[in-house]
Amino acid sequence: MTAKSIAIYIFGEISGIAGMSVALFWSAGRTDWWPAWAAITVWVAWYATMDVIIFRFNPGLLAERLALPRGQNLGQGHREHHSPNGAGALYHRRA
Repeated sequence: MTAKSIAIYIFGEISGIAGMSVALFWSAGRTDWWPAWAAITVWVAWYATMDVIIFRFNPGLLAERLALPRGQNLGQGHREHHSPNGAGALYHRRA
């Protein structure tokens, strides 16, 4: 596990909670809605507890979840193809 992969993991967790918070408060139309704050508190406690437990008792599992699949590089394996109508799409190139 590298510091970069841990930072990306933490950013993902925080952005997920932030996204759900925005969805809850936006739909409620206010930020003083206590059920949303209760849900956010439960999510933060759950994520933090699970991360601490996994890191303490099975750090290999966390490292496995943070790693790319074997033989896959994010910068390779994709190319852009254009359809006849001019719209572009990304397709996975098979080796």
